[in-house]
Amino acid sequence: MEPDQTEPLDWLATVISGCANLPRLALLLGFSQGYTAQEVTDILEISRPGVQKNIERMIEADLVYRPAADDAPTYALTPIGEFFASFIDDHGPVLLTALTILRDSEATIQQQLEDSPVADGMSQTEQDRLVHTRKWQETNNQIHDLLERHTHDRPGAAESSIDRAFATRSPFSREEFGDILDEVKEDDVDETNEE
Repeated sequence: MEPDQTEPLDWLATVISGCANLPRLALLLGFSQGYTAQEVTDILEISRPGVQKNIERMIEADLVYRPAADDAPTYALTPIGEFFASFIDDHGPVLLTALTILRDSEATIQQQLEDSPVADGMSQTEQDRLVHTRKWQETNNQIHDLLERHTHDRPGAAESSIDRAFATRSPFSREEFGDILDEVKEDDVDETNEE
């Protein structure tokens, strides 16, 4: 990958890291539901400076901003923040179900391993690798099917969080955006053929 091709990945990594811990995720969801930073701080029982540091990280990631209006809240979600909050609302419950299946499998395998004489001759690293491999062998199809059904068969799947983001925030439709991407790809192919 060329350096200029990694820049979009860096942008995405910055945004995703902006909500990649418990306080930031709680703030994102709290702001989306109208909570203030102080209310989220009270719920999480963490210090105000700790919350402030996380909010600053969210501002750097363009998930949160400070509205200029006098009557506005101190912090509000940007359209990107709204998109991520909507994504979590749409997909969080099924992801938690998948993680529960995975954790239950891991606990069962760990218990079976502890009860087995096989574990006696294995290092902790070897045991951890075995548990990790077996939990995915045992749950892969179940989790895949769960996520696949959620993605394609759930009510309202036709209007996902991405569709809503395009409908409410984008100056052009999702189809127009797809056409733009197709044109960019065609231009890239043309430039490659010219070289």
